Amino acid sequence: MSFQGFLQPEARRRAAEAIAAIEAQTCAEVVVTVRRQSGDYLAADRLGGALLAFACLLVLLFHPHPFAVATMPVDVLLAFGLGALIAARSTVVRRALTRPAARAQLVRTAARAAFVDQGVSRTRRRGGVLVYVSLLEGDVEVLPDVGLDPAALGPGWSDRVAALRAAVARADVDAFVAALTALGPALALAMPRDPDDVDELPNTVEAS
Repeated sequence: MSFQGFLQPEARRRAAEAIAAIEAQTCAEVVVTVRRQSGDYLAADRLGGALLAFACLLVLLFHPHPFAVATMPVDVLLAFGLGALIAARSTVVRRALTRPAARAQLVRTAARAAFVDQGVSRTRRRGGVLVYVSLLEGDVEVLPDVGLDPAALGPGWSDRVAALRAAVARADVDAFVAALTALGPALALAMPRDPDDVDELPNTVEAS
């Protein structure tokens, strides 16, 4: 499973077109931000190193082949470094070494920071919506501003957000663009477009 497709220019162009299609129906302003990850995962890397170092130590102690005692500390240290490197380079390993709740909290925290950094709250009607995509975690956080009443978004809003999360979890760009476009009718219901509406936030997808 590869999430790199979300970072490609074509995927970002299609997402920007979906944003424009949404904003043709509503005064709400949609901002899409894509991040490779929402935390540094240093603890997971160290845990990966510790696990491989422990496995190496068990082999050195209990394998029938004799090993030189003098080199054992070096062997264990090298195993730690290799395990940490493998964890740092592997999305699968990092996810396996962290709790889902911890990953979800990292995404929520990073999304709230991006909400401020991307200026989502700077619209006249406080109708901004941040769609924050975090690839390593395979998760999405959708944050409407205070001008969008959650009740006015309709009962299907949670299903639309769930569709976004499912698309990212599957690394499916096509499904993500379709789910993003599907936010339009709900936003149009909550905040219909006015004839004098002005596009206040850029439609380009910010990715890093």
